[in-house]
Amino acid sequence: MKKVFSKIKNVWSRDFSLLLTAQVLEQLADCVAWMGIVAIVLTKTPGSAFSMSMLMFWLVFPMILFGHLSGVYVDRWNKRWTMILANVIRAGITILLITDAVHEIPIFAIYIFIFIFSFITQFFIPAKSSIIPKIVSTENLIFANSFSTSLTLIMILMGTAIGSIFVAHVGIAQSFMFSIVLFVLSALSIGFIKCQETIKTTDKAEVTTGVLTELIDGIKIILQIPMVNFVVKRILILMAVIGAFYVELIVYCDTLTNGEKLMKNIEALGYLQLAFGVGIMLGPVILGILEKKLSKIDLIEAGFLFVGFATCIFALNESFTYALIMAPFIGIGIAVVMILVETTLQMVVPPNAIGRVFSSMLSIRNTAFILVALVIGIAEGFIKPKFTHPFVITREQIIFFISGLFLVVYGLTAKMAKVYIKKGEQV
Repeated sequence: MKKVFSKIKNVWSRDFSLLLTAQVLEQLADCVAWMGIVAIVLTKTPGSAFSMSMLMFWLVFPMILFGHLSGVYVDRWNKRWTMILANVIRAGITILLITDAVHEIPIFAIYIFIFIFSFITQFFIPAKSSIIPKIVSTENLIFANSFSTSLTLIMILMGTAIGSIFVAHVGIAQSFMFSIVLFVLSALSIGFIKCQETIKTTDKAEVTTGVLTELIDGIKIILQIPMVNFVVKRILILMAVIGAFYVELIVYCDTLTNGEKLMKNIEALGYLQLAFGVGIMLGPVILGILEKKLSKIDLIEAGFLFVGFATCIFALNESFTYALIMAPFIGIGIAVVMILVETTLQMVVPPNAIGRVFSSMLSIRNTAFILVALVIGIAEGFIKPKFTHPFVITREQIIFFISGLFLVVYGLTAKMAKVYIKKGEQV
C-alpha cells in the first residue's frame, strides 16, 4: 500500500490533477446526457431492444467512421484546445436536446443529435490520451496511464449510474442542464493546464497525404506488432460481448421491475450499473495483487474467463438482488482486461504513433460492439420472450448466457496465443 501511495505522490502534479478533474467532469457530463437521451427514446418506444440498438448505432457509428481520422488530426493539433472545443460544442448540442424534453420532436432528430455529439467526442478521447505523456515524466507514465484508465472505466459505469438516478428523480430537462454545466467546468479545467506542444504547420494537400499515410501506419502497427495484435483482438471480442449484453440490459431491467413506469426502469438500470462500477473499482486492486504472480498475457486470458463465467452465472437467476450481487464480479474482469490492454499499448507502441493506434483500436472495438448490438436488436422479434413452464427463462437471460459462454470458449481455445508473441515483446 505504501508503494501505491508513493507512486501516486510521484505522478501527482498540478497539470495531471487538472487533467483528471476535466476527465471526470467530461465523462460525468457525457453519461448524464446519454441517460437523458435513453429516457427520451424509451418514452417514444417503451421496452424495445431494437430502438436501443438503433440509438447505440448512431452513438457508435461516428466512432467507427471517424475514429481513425480523429487520432491522425489530433496528432497535428493543440491537444488542450481540441479538448476545450469538444466540451463547448457538446454543451451546445445538449442545449438543443432540452428542446425535446420540453417540446417533443421526431426520434430521427434525436439520432442526428447523438451522431454529432459522438462525432465531437472522437477528438476528445485521443487528445486526452496523447496529452498524458506531455505532462507526466516517462518513469511515471505507466502508473499515470493505469490511473487514468481506471478512472475512465469507473466513470463510464458510475457516471451512467449517477445519470440514471438523476434522470429518474430530477427529470430529463434538468439532467441536460446539469450536463451542460459539467461540460463547461471541464473546459475550464483544461484551460488551466500548462504544457509545451509542437504544432505541425502544413498545407491542405500535405495534410491529406499525411492523414492517409499515418492512418495506414496505424493499422500496420496493429497488424505487424504481435503484442499489439494480441491485445486488440482481445478487446474486439470483449466489446462484442458487451454490445450483446448492454443492448438487452434496459429490457432486462424492465423485467426485473415487473414492467413498472419508465423512471423506475431507469433507476433500476442506474443501481445495476453502480454495482458494475463497484467491480470496476476493485479491478485495479485485484490486478495489483496478481500482476506480480502472472504475466500480462496470462492475466488478460484469465480476465476473459472470469468475465465469461461471471456473465453465465449472472444469467441464471431473474432477481434484481441476485443481479446486483453478480454485477461487481463482471466489472472486476472487465477492468483487469481493459487496464492491461491500454497499458500494454502505451508500452509497446512508438510514442509518435500513440494517437493513431489508440484511435484505430477504438474504431475496431466499437465496430464489434455496434455490429453485435444491431444483430441482437434486429433479432429481437425472432426470439420468444419466455419459454413455458417449468423452464421459465427470458430472452435477455438467453443472450447473457450465450455471451458469457462465448467468452469462456474463446478464452480456453486461445490459450496457446502466447506462441504468436515474440519473446522480446512480453511486457
